[in-house]
Amino acid sequence: MPLTCKEHVVQPFCLGSVNTFSALLPPSVGAVANVTYSWSVSAGTLSASTGNSTNWTVPTTAGIYTLTLTYVDGCGTTDITRTCNLTVGSPTCNYTYVAPAVSGGSDASGCGGPDNPCGTLSYAITNIGSANHIKMLTGSYTQNSIVDIPNNIIIEGGYEKSAGIWLKRTNPTSRTAINFTAEATAGGTTFIMGLRGVSKSGFRIQDLDITTSSASGQASGFGKSNYAVYLNACSNYTFERCNITSGNATSGNGGATGDVGDP
Repeated sequence: MPLTCKEHVVQPFCLGSVNTFSALLPPSVGAVANVTYSWSVSAGTLSASTGNSTNWTVPTTAGIYTLTLTYVDGCGTTDITRTCNLTVGSPTCNYTYVAPAVSGGSDASGCGGPDNPCGTLSYAITNIGSANHIKMLTGSYTQNSIVDIPNNIIIEGGYEKSAGIWLKRTNPTSRTAINFTAEATAGGTTFIMGLRGVSKSGFRIQDLDITTSSASGQASGFGKSNYAVYLNACSNYTFERCNITSGNATSGNGGATGDVGDP
C-alpha cells in the first residue's frame, strides 16, 4: 500500500517557521479501518505525534533534518515507514522578519522567521546571515542603538499578520514607526542618530516612519546635533514612502562678550 508524506510548503524551510505535513490516504477507506500514524522528527517540534497530519516547527539552526511517518497496520501487516529529508536555512530564504514585542517579536537567538520574528531592526541586521530583505510588521518600535545600513539590503515596513500569514497591504491600518534614542560622540560632536549609511550602496528603505528623540543638555558646553538619517558617500539607494523626522538639537553655551569697540 503506497504511503507518502507531503510537504504543504516548498523547500527549503526558513528558520523558525511552522509547516504542515499530512499522509496521503489510500483510495479505499475500508482498507484503513485499523490504521494509525506515527510521526517523529530529528529536530524541531511536532504539534502531534499521531494522526494523519502534524505541524512541524522548524529548528533555528540551518541543516538537513528528517521527518519520519510510520503507517501502523493494526491487522498485523508489516508497518510501512516513509522518511522525508528537510533542508532548513538555505540561502534562498532571503527574508528576515521583525515585529514589535506586543506582536511576538523577540531578540532571541535564532529569531528572524515568520513565526519567531526578531524584536528590533538592529538585532535583525546583526544576525541576518545571507538574507537581504527585512520585513517589518506595522506598529511602534524603540531602537536604542544607531542602525548601520548594509549594502544591497531592503528594509521594508507596512506588513500585517493575519492567521499567521504576513501580508503587505497598500493601505495598512497603521504604520511601521521606529523611534531612535541612541546618543554617540564622534569627531568632537555629540549627537542622536537613527539610520546611518557610510560608503554603502544598493539599499532600499521603504514604508517606514523614522524619528529620533530630542537631544537634551550639552556636551562640554557644546550643543548636541540630531540626525534621523545620516548618509555619507552612499550611492544607488532609494527611500520610498518614508516619513523622516529628526528630534530637536540643543544649543551650546553663549559666546564670550567681545571687547569694547574704539570710540
